[in-house]
Amino acid sequence: MKLKVVLSGAKIYFINNLFYNIEYITYICIGHGISLLKDYLYKDYYSNKIYNKILLPPSNIIIYNAKKYGWTDNNIIKIGLPRWDIFLKYEKYKLKANKIIYEKSIFIMFTWRDLKPNQTISKYYFKNILNLIYNKQLNNILKINGISLYFTLHHMIEKYKFLFNINKSIIYINQEKIIECLMNSSLIVTDFSSIIFDIMVRKKPYIMFIPDSQDKNLYYIYDINYYNIINNLKSGKINFENLFFNVMDTVNKIIFYINNNFNLDDTLKKFYEQFKLFGGNNIKNIISHVKAIK
Repeated sequence: MKLKVVLSGAKIYFINNLFYNIEYITYICIGHGISLLKDYLYKDYYSNKIYNKILLPPSNIIIYNAKKYGWTDNNIIKIGLPRWDIFLKYEKYKLKANKIIYEKSIFIMFTWRDLKPNQTISKYYFKNILNLIYNKQLNNILKINGISLYFTLHHMIEKYKFLFNINKSIIYINQEKIIECLMNSSLIVTDFSSIIFDIMVRKKPYIMFIPDSQDKNLYYIYDINYYNIINNLKSGKINFENLFFNVMDTVNKIIFYINNNFNLDDTLKKFYEQFKLFGGNNIKNIISHVKAIK
């Protein structure tokens, strides 16, 4: 039987040197996350010059960005991420087993930074993450309410873990535990990471905090794509709910959700609804689509 489909969640660097030009094989990008603010990835990492098709949720907002970089309706598979099925099934299980006490937790993880040659990540990036996770007011409220705080670094910058001197009040998780945290957390705090959509599909709140936004040298440090994202968020050119640029505003919003039992407020609920991510049967639908490819 001939191989007819290759699915990948990351850029295939070796593809041209192996069998990309074999005409009967369809290359489908299923993505390791949904790119919205990092839409430039559709130009290279998720390029239609590398893949024949791309998997995206049936959200006009997200699909619009892919189309800017050459993707068309014919090559976009409008199905949600397969892991979301697991998230939703687990969420339903927890609701049915409502007599069981589940741990309430907050997960903090920020995405990585592309740097210009011979540059290092902004000192504000690590400084403000530390100021957040070790904020005394936050840690006292977490302790009083019995809420766990989980934290990890993106795998691309995990080499900086030594800077954090993790103490007992913070639980540092390894990379293989990220999905588990996304499934169980009551709230996530991140920047412009795609994990926002993983919490969104669970109908739980997120907070977007840009730890390095105060650095006036970002243009000289970061790749232009990363600089533009941060600058456009700061200037209001890109509007996103629950967006903060300093630690105390972020802490206050975390406390707001703790006091409200981590329920979505009306503003965030309305924001989520416009993305139309709430569905199911993604795995079944992907399998059906692959079977139909000739």
